[in-house]
Amino acid sequence: MKAFESTMKIISSKNKFEYEENYTAKLLINVLLKNNFLPNYHESQLSAIKQLLEGSIPTIRNKNGGHGKGISKISVPDSLANYMLYITGATIRLLVETQIDLEKKK
Repeated sequence: MKAFESTMKIISSKNKFEYEENYTAKLLINVLLKNNFLPNYHESQLSAIKQLLEGSIPTIRNKNGGHGKGISKISVPDSLANYMLYITGATIRLLVETQIDLEKKK
């Protein structure tokens, strides 16, 4: 989640979009949409991804040993770890590649 937010802050900074350092993902998505970085039809997709990232990543991490495993060994299936990595990475990649395309047009 932090990488997702950091990517949006970097993009906002590079494009001189107004935002506050304490903005969360929801507010940062709104900054990108308000400034037409992404077409408005991406709003529901990004909001869904934000909910997925906020609701899934912390829960999966916490339920699978994020606070220490104690005396029991906890095994996280590769499929679950990969899923979370891929969905986060794909979203970040969309944002980064959109920024690259924007810079090429300038």
